[in-house]
Amino acid sequence: MLGVIIPFRARAMADDWAHHIWLLGRTLKSVFAGGSGLRVAVVCHDIPDIPANDRLAFLTTDVPPPMRNRDDMCADKVVKLSIGTKWAIERGCDQIMFTDADDLVSRHTLQFAMRRQTENGWYVYDQYRHAYGSPLVRKENYTYPGAGSSVIVRAGLLHFATPRPSTGTGSN
Repeated sequence: MLGVIIPFRARAMADDWAHHIWLLGRTLKSVFAGGSGLRVAVVCHDIPDIPANDRLAFLTTDVPPPMRNRDDMCADKVVKLSIGTKWAIERGCDQIMFTDADDLVSRHTLQFAMRRQTENGWYVYDQYRHAYGSPLVRKENYTYPGAGSSVIVRAGLLHFATPRPSTGTGSN
């Protein structure tokens, strides 16, 4: 089973909340077009008006929404990806894909991943960009994993340490 993790922008960060929900709906439609062997977790501060089901869960975080700067937004995304990854591992997902809430995912992704379950994972360098409202897409090459839907990882490689309780001595 493939677990798909989608960090979703906090409502306080959205200039147009309805537009962000619309983008997420498009992303979910593209993900689910790949077949039934996947589970999706949208990790968010505010649950959008999209119904959950047996393949789609909305997980919330109580970490404060980020400030409008790149460092806070990146830290927020890492927290959300971590929450979603733990969720997917607990549900027995063999592989985990990370995608952004405004990305479109190929309907062939699930079949590709399931045919290669023993491999460690993949990173996609060539991606296609679409400017909303344009009839064209543009192929781009990324030399680093900066795009959200470019990584799939075998779940067995992901381990989360349990924080040790503080001893009260100032050292852990």
